[in-house]
Amino acid sequence: MKKRINPLFGLLCLFIFTTCDKDVEIISSFDYTISMNFRDKATVNLPENVSLSVVPERLVKTQSYQFKYESKDGSGYFVSDGSILPQREWMPLNELTLSLDFVAPTIGSKEIEVTFTDADGLEKTETLNFLVAHNPFIWKASTTTNTININEEVPISLLLTNTGIDENATYERNIYFIQGSGNLNFVNEEEASEIPIETGKFVEMQPGSFNLKGEFKETGVNKLIFEARDKNGQSQKDTLSITVEEIEFSFTASPQKNEIDISENTNLNFNITESNPSGTSYQMRYEIISGSGIISSGGETVAPNTFTVVPTGNFSWDFESSTPGNVEMIFFVRNETGVESQRTVTLVVSERDYDLTVTPAAIEAFVGSSINITLLINELGATGDTYTGFYSSTGTGSIKIAGDEYTAGQQFVLTKESNTLIYTGISEGRHALTFKVKSSSNIEKEVTTEVDFVSIDFDFSGSVTDNDLFITETTNLNFIINQTGIGATTYESRYVINQGEGLVRGSNGALLTPNTYYGTSEGPGNYTWSFEATKAGRVDITFFTKNVTGQEEEIRLFIDVEATDFSLDVVAANTNDFVFQTVPLSFTLNQQGVEQLNYNMTYSSNGDGVLTIGGVDYNPGENIALTSVPGTFNGSYTGNSVGNHQVTFRVVSSNNITEDKTVNINFNTIGFQISVPANLSIKETLTENFNVVINPDRTDLNVNYEIQLVTDQNGSFNYGAISPGIFRPASTGNNSFNYTPLDYANGTHIISVSVRDNLGNTKVENMTVNVNRRPVAFGRAEKENVSCGGLNGCDYRVRMYIRRSGFGESQAFDGATITTVRIRIYNRQDNRWDTIVRNFNELETNTQGDIYWRLEEENRESRLRYLDQDFEIEVQDSDGIWSDKSFGSVIRV
Repeated sequence: MKKRINPLFGLLCLFIFTTCDKDVEIISSFDYTISMNFRDKATVNLPENVSLSVVPERLVKTQSYQFKYESKDGSGYFVSDGSILPQREWMPLNELTLSLDFVAPTIGSKEIEVTFTDADGLEKTETLNFLVAHNPFIWKASTTTNTININEEVPISLLLTNTGIDENATYERNIYFIQGSGNLNFVNEEEASEIPIETGKFVEMQPGSFNLKGEFKETGVNKLIFEARDKNGQSQKDTLSITVEEIEFSFTASPQKNEIDISENTNLNFNITESNPSGTSYQMRYEIISGSGIISSGGETVAPNTFTVVPTGNFSWDFESSTPGNVEMIFFVRNETGVESQRTVTLVVSERDYDLTVTPAAIEAFVGSSINITLLINELGATGDTYTGFYSSTGTGSIKIAGDEYTAGQQFVLTKESNTLIYTGISEGRHALTFKVKSSSNIEKEVTTEVDFVSIDFDFSGSVTDNDLFITETTNLNFIINQTGIGATTYESRYVINQGEGLVRGSNGALLTPNTYYGTSEGPGNYTWSFEATKAGRVDITFFTKNVTGQEEEIRLFIDVEATDFSLDVVAANTNDFVFQTVPLSFTLNQQGVEQLNYNMTYSSNGDGVLTIGGVDYNPGENIALTSVPGTFNGSYTGNSVGNHQVTFRVVSSNNITEDKTVNINFNTIGFQISVPANLSIKETLTENFNVVINPDRTDLNVNYEIQLVTDQNGSFNYGAISPGIFRPASTGNNSFNYTPLDYANGTHIISVSVRDNLGNTKVENMTVNVNRRPVAFGRAEKENVSCGGLNGCDYRVRMYIRRSGFGESQAFDGATITTVRIRIYNRQDNRWDTIVRNFNELETNTQGDIYWRLEEENRESRLRYLDQDFEIEVQDSDGIWSDKSFGSVIRV
């Protein structure tokens, strides 16, 4: 018999089961599929995008997914946001669609296995297959010709083109010879320059086309390898073969003259001609088969059997021989390709000779006079020699040739045919003259002649026009020569300064050197020199005069020279003024004497001041060049310090005379007053402006002021980035500052204001700052169970209190009230921080006087966002000031 169940009872049981516990939640697991979007062809080391999507049969908010992957050959990996994802490790899937980059470091087939799982352990695996290839590129080398002469340049073109999709591909190139040798250069057409290429070495290269020049050093086939590789090791090579041929040429050699004299030069003319100009270099050497000689090129001797670099075309060397006879020479020429040619050159070297005669213009003359002597060279046979000679004499004398003077034994140059020599005898008696001559052909000859020299007597006297001078003044020196002997002669004079200093000038004004003879007259008579005074004191001078016979007379003259002096006077326009005022000064410098002197002035002062002359400011001790003296000039003195300034001026002349002058000027100080506010009222941490007023007794003077601010509590000033207690520049009138009390302290801050000027004056004033407190925040967050009982279970709520009886409260001070509350609390459901702001009039109160607002209320405790979470709270008062933050956590009660 079946037991019947009352339907109403069954319905009641079902109702109780479904309502007695609101926390019971049944979640079913749903199936899902995997969707993939990717390209199966990839480039090595280039990211390839892969899109993977989880498509659930039914979307459930509480469901979560993970994935992992594995490269079967270990050479491929996924990248997300620039980071490589680890293989074989589960990673959360925050979104249902996942975008990744696949990167393969090697080429070939790649198999990637991706596995997904949900929170219920349902796994699904998909396989991704990629074919990874190199990024393709083109590498080509070419030339316009493959056959050249040795050392001929050949153009080479290079082309590097990236034909793949990897735009960031980088390349290296290497160029090297596998046969032959030579030089390669990159051609920079923009800068018209060439850059040498180091062969056999990989260097970085950008894609593009490039022009090269090649120059090959070996004949035959030269082979070049051009290799390029990219950053992934992919390599390509191209080869060029260049055939290099030898160069044929013709060579001629002949002398400019077939016959030359001994020591005569002649050109040896050569020509090298190529059938096709190649630019190759040539060398030449020679052998002398018979005879002798010296061969030179460009002034440098060319040694026999030594190869010397020569040009193509026409060129010449020089040949010279000092030995008569036939000369035979063979010249050999070769080029870099090894082709050689030779030619023979012959010529004849002839001997030389000459006759030598000497003829004097007279056989008798006065001592000290000069006679002409003709020396004649008559060449015999070959011509073109050069000649040198020297003479000896039994008397004392000298010879002039073409204006140059020579003594006995000193060599001089002669010309063929007639040579005129001027001989001066300076000793009495017969002079036997012997002339010895040598030609460039080493032929020596000599001739002799005689001349008699006689003497003449004379008297010498002189006087000074003015015996008393100032420095730089000039007077005439008057001289008389009376000849007592018979005969014509010339006279020379010199002088010696025995004492003192001065300048002696000739009749034409030219400066005369002491102890040096100068021509004065053609015979007896008068002449005038001059004397210029250069230094104070007595000057003692001896003057000497002699004639051509060597007879000399002397006289002695005296001159007194006075030194130049000067006086200085300085007058101040006034001797009493305010500091920083400028006082005009008048300077007068009187000079005694006509000497052109330079004057320099310096000054010193026991006060701080500046001297101005000609618009230029001068500091004490600084040199002042005076340009308008002797005479009167003006200046001024500015006193920059208070007190009596004793200013001393010192003038020094270029003749080392010193003059001092002192003026006294008294500079008076300038006072000032300051005013500051009696007091300020400022809220803690707020800023208030205030003014410091500086009123000087006089405002038209350049006085500088500084302000110092000091507080006795914790406060800050907007003080030009200078800390309190440091003086800063200030101006007259208002000086504006801000002050911010950083804490309440005892409610009163005292600010001490100090003002000082650059004159040593200081004023101090104090001001009182009344500080009002900023608000204080209190926060207490509680989670409560409410409405428990019955079939519906409990509701749950979280309250935030800013006043909680028995625990604390938020407060405002000094007449202000709390207007705003702001909290920041962690939301455990959304995994983030929430910021909540409320006006004070939006908050609730209860019968105990608590002030709060409801953060949340749910019928399940698991749905509470802020349960057990940290928070921070702050309040703002009616003055707009925020409190410090208070911290806590939501507690269960």
